[in-house]
Amino acid sequence: MQYVLGWIRGLAAVLLGGLPLAGHAQAAVWPQTVDEAVSDVLRQMPAAEQQRLRAMSEEDLILLHFQLGMGIRNQYGLRQGNGALLASACGGRACHPDEASMRILEAVWRRLQNPPPAAPQR
Repeated sequence: MQYVLGWIRGLAAVLLGGLPLAGHAQAAVWPQTVDEAVSDVLRQMPAAEQQRLRAMSEEDLILLHFQLGMGIRNQYGLRQGNGALLASACGGRACHPDEASMRILEAVWRRLQNPPPAAPQR
């Protein structure tokens, strides 16, 4: 358990360090859909951290609520008016930013479990 908590803190530091704080996020660049947010999170996440997240169980994702989840909420304007992403995360209805960030985090985890096939090389 101590190992898990240690790498969660490390993952959070990497991700929160790579994600600007809410004051730096700009509405013009906020993702509008969960798919866009997932792609952006994975683009910023180092491969080693992706592997660690992939190895987590879905039930343990809640452990990231106050680290990676907060980074998602702040970076993507979930508390600052990004209604389009809130609606995308919550099936077209308005929901709490905490719920939306958890759904985005779950979508990141699912994509890591089932990565899209690589494009054929020419």
